[in-house]
Amino acid sequence: MSLLAKLFDQLEESAADHQPISLVEIASAPTAVDAQTAKTASIRPTRTDRPAPAEQQAAIVEQQVDEPQHVIRTAATASPAWREARDQYHAHLMSCRACYAPNGRHCAFGAELRAIYDATPWS
Repeated sequence: MSLLAKLFDQLEESAADHQPISLVEIASAPTAVDAQTAKTASIRPTRTDRPAPAEQQAAIVEQQVDEPQHVIRTAATASPAWREARDQYHAHLMSCRACYAPNGRHCAFGAELRAIYDATPWS
């Protein structure tokens, strides 16, 4: 029987007797679910053989020394000049009705901004 069912049973009893309900008694009473949980808890293995977090970090640091580092290039790691060229090009594309980048169609100013954007190095 669940806690909610016990609460409803006690509500019905207290309504008939006009006595206050004690939630502590309901929560502390053993249930069939508690017995099932206790039975399965004894079967489950415990996780006491884990290394401590400090030991895990030491092992991770030792492993990373031998591996080569990979550089991931994103806009956040790009040079400020490249970001400025990108921002100017994108701002122009959003406001210019003559430019349509998916087809490679640009106005004269848009083509100039695209050339600057392509020529600016990442780093």
